[in-house]
Amino acid sequence: MKKFANYCIALIFLLGFIACQENKPSRFHAKLPILNGDTLHEDQPYQVAVDYLGQHVPIIQLRDSTGDAGIALAPKWNARVLTSSLLQGGDSYGWLHFDLVAQLMPQSYNSNWGGEDQVNLLFQKIPGDTGVHSLDNLHGFEATGLDTASFRLIHQSKSEISLEKTLNFLQDDSIATALKLKRNLRIIARRDVSNFLGIDIPRAVKAVAFESENILTNTGEHRWDTAHGSISMRVKGMFPIDSPMVALIPLNKKFKSLKEVESLIKWDGDTFPGCRLINNRILAFPLGDSLASRIQVPFSAAMNFIGIYNGNLQTLTIIQFSKAPRSGWYFPLQYDGDQFMVDGPILTLKNSGKIEDSISTRPYLAVTTYAPIQQLGKGKSAWHYHRTIHLNGNRRQLSNLLQGLFNARLKELEDKTGE
Repeated sequence: MKKFANYCIALIFLLGFIACQENKPSRFHAKLPILNGDTLHEDQPYQVAVDYLGQHVPIIQLRDSTGDAGIALAPKWNARVLTSSLLQGGDSYGWLHFDLVAQLMPQSYNSNWGGEDQVNLLFQKIPGDTGVHSLDNLHGFEATGLDTASFRLIHQSKSEISLEKTLNFLQDDSIATALKLKRNLRIIARRDVSNFLGIDIPRAVKAVAFESENILTNTGEHRWDTAHGSISMRVKGMFPIDSPMVALIPLNKKFKSLKEVESLIKWDGDTFPGCRLINNRILAFPLGDSLASRIQVPFSAAMNFIGIYNGNLQTLTIIQFSKAPRSGWYFPLQYDGDQFMVDGPILTLKNSGKIEDSISTRPYLAVTTYAPIQQLGKGKSAWHYHRTIHLNGNRRQLSNLLQGLFNARLKELEDKTGE
């Protein structure tokens, strides 16, 4: 476990700029696009998906300076990263709801349109009360204006783009709020990926990686607090589910049993969603179209990264995010019945299960990372980083990466016998 601990230290979030080498994709798409009326079938190569999206909204693509890896983003749609790929003819890693794209965009916003990196804001206020309060969806106010207008382009290069948006609105029709949200989106060079993972990545392993730097500034007349609206900044990525597929959630301490983990991790449903505990500190969360479920990892238990193993695409995805060294700087709250819990989620994973609203859409995994803020003074700013790294290789290469990053063996992930 000493080796695992060393790598965990190396994975503590680095703040910096970055940039990649490439190869061929994990599999080729020789088929022509499959159309369902005016809707594109979801299983399409990257460039076909990007061309289709481009019929509905202007798309900007960022490219690795040393290869063909790329990402596609839409400034008009929440400045979100829609999808990424090792090269133009390769797999599209972002989950996209093409039916909704065809039917609704660009008239209205819905986060379930998909995308690998999208940001939203949630305010919560209780005037006259200075106690601990919730920042969840049922007890907060979402900054809807963030979702319905374009981000302004500030700067663009081949591998990096900066966009920003200013908002003035009323929270619950009562509190005037003004803010500026800036998003710096960067594609990470293949040669730099090892620096962010803390281990050597074999040259034969292909990679596409990117990050979002989200900077929120209070431009209004009031300090953000429980009286004038505490705020939570959240970044969500959505990925198509294949089988076999499993999410790996490192925990920041050892647990004796899965039952002990269950007492800390919150989940939707009657039973813990088929999870297993590996080496006493890795929670393996199975994914599939019949396993609709959601788990929430509290601040006290979460590390600042997770992994997603996709056996079909032969891909290991690593998601890293910023996390304060002390919980006191954040305000990660959770409403539970009639009580407000201080140790709320800083990481949420949702397995959609089978999608009922569209025959052309496959299940997705939604990974949301949180940067709740207790208070923010006038003119002050707060940051949240969210990084996505897709690694593609053969079975032996992925097994070695799993061992180095999670101290877990591929055989353990494929073991169906339980804990």
